[in-house]
Amino acid sequence: LADETQRLARERLVKPVYGKRPEKFPCLTTLAIDRTIYPKVWFRPWTLANVIRQLDAHYPAYLAKPLYTINMTSDAFMNTGSMTAHGVDLLHSIRLAPGVRDMGVEGWKNLTASYQFISWEMEMIRCGTRHKTDPGLQLAAVMHRQPLDIEFAVYSSLAHGMNYLSYFSYGPWYAGGDHASEKDENFPVIRRINYAIGGIEDLLLASRPRPAQVALLYAMPTDVWTWGRHGANTAWLAEHIGLFLALQHAQIPVEILAEEDVVGGELAKFKVLYIVGPNITSAAAGAIAAWVRDGGTLIGTAAAGSRDEYDRPLDALAPVFGARQGEVHFATIPRSTEKLYTLPLLDYIVTDEGQFENAGLRIVVTPLDGATRIRGRFFSDDAPALLERRDGKGRALLLAGLPGLTYLRGGTVDKEENPGRYADCYSPGVYPAALREAIAAPVHEAGVRPPVEVGVPVVEAGLRESGDGAVVVLVNYPRQPLADLKLLIHGIKPARVRSVTATTLGIELPFAPRGDAIEVVLPTLSTTEMLAIRY
Repeated sequence: LADETQRLARERLVKPVYGKRPEKFPCLTTLAIDRTIYPKVWFRPWTLANVIRQLDAHYPAYLAKPLYTINMTSDAFMNTGSMTAHGVDLLHSIRLAPGVRDMGVEGWKNLTASYQFISWEMEMIRCGTRHKTDPGLQLAAVMHRQPLDIEFAVYSSLAHGMNYLSYFSYGPWYAGGDHASEKDENFPVIRRINYAIGGIEDLLLASRPRPAQVALLYAMPTDVWTWGRHGANTAWLAEHIGLFLALQHAQIPVEILAEEDVVGGELAKFKVLYIVGPNITSAAAGAIAAWVRDGGTLIGTAAAGSRDEYDRPLDALAPVFGARQGEVHFATIPRSTEKLYTLPLLDYIVTDEGQFENAGLRIVVTPLDGATRIRGRFFSDDAPALLERRDGKGRALLLAGLPGLTYLRGGTVDKEENPGRYADCYSPGVYPAALREAIAAPVHEAGVRPPVEVGVPVVEAGLRESGDGAVVVLVNYPRQPLADLKLLIHGIKPARVRSVTATTLGIELPFAPRGDAIEVVLPTLSTTEMLAIRY
């Protein structure tokens, strides 16, 4: 590869451009597009990552600037529930490739239950670039979609730190047109998005999301064994995304951590951790147990952390949860998350605070001793369903069902039987409120305060900050206009604020000091809005 690079440099690149060979090229940009949707190229992402490794090893001899590469993911793994099913754990291939700095996502989501999955995927690529130098996050918004899809995808991505945006379509090509340039209805929304971004681009480019206090673990062994042991179902993936969206809908920011982040001490920055799926490395389990003893709050759903990376029984978290977990026996799990509405309702979980549904899976949990408190039981047979255990300075909660998957099920609409409800199918606005409250309750009990309090559920509120100001991004998934929406933005010193502007409405808003926060009343919120807070 080094010889080929040198040949290209001398014969193809240098002579036509410079006439003579300079000491180094000013820059080289590489775009690596990984389409994991194609089963015939399962190992292409891995191949590209290794090529990039080699380029990274050799570029200092030829380039004056660092190698700049965006690695683009697709959403096809959401159809199988496992990135590894496509031949490679894409997230780790990006983390481990030293030449890859940036990462992006395609805005398709037609294989998924909801277009809102983009917010989860943006956090996944933030996890993949967590240790990169000044990483960039990209959204390639698909122009074949409906205007609302494009609008929600862009604003949700902005809420999660996106700082590269492109619009794309296929074609025109030999067999047809591009299927997008004739969609005249898309151009007004694209114009509106671009003008809103352009007005505060200085703040957006310099800002990053405020660090969260809540983390969600991505465990590669569960991804592997989903394909190898559990019949390639989407249960663990749906549970992961469902927990994430339920917290987002409650305006609670969540960061996704890989197991090596946990082992490396990153967990100390967080107050609350959710874990999903049975398989976890023994090293990560040990680090989580120590973190709980030091004061962390751990929430696990059915079978969480019960087996190690080799699919052997793992006991490290049993004393933390204060319970033994039984075997996993799934109900019929659909092969695609868009079919979650077909899941049968298995039972109800009844607690002192109320009751909520459980679908897809329930397991037998056996308390270890009297120190484990039973906070909820299954309605059908009174078996323990929600357990709580104090461990050192922290505590752990174990739920014997899958609340995240059940939450998604409650918002999923049959797309074939509801052709006239496109928006409801791809961007549901109604989810089980009691379940959302149950999922978010441990966060509130741990004393975590949302950075932006909205007071209306299923409205995503992202906060980005820089030295010159902040940006609040609002996404109103229910799409019902909200009048006089009161926002309480924490961690913003009122004395520093010069102005607050609503970019879509194009008006400056008054603000009131509330301790270490400011209160803003937005006259109306239809679907999306960005507030520019300038210091």
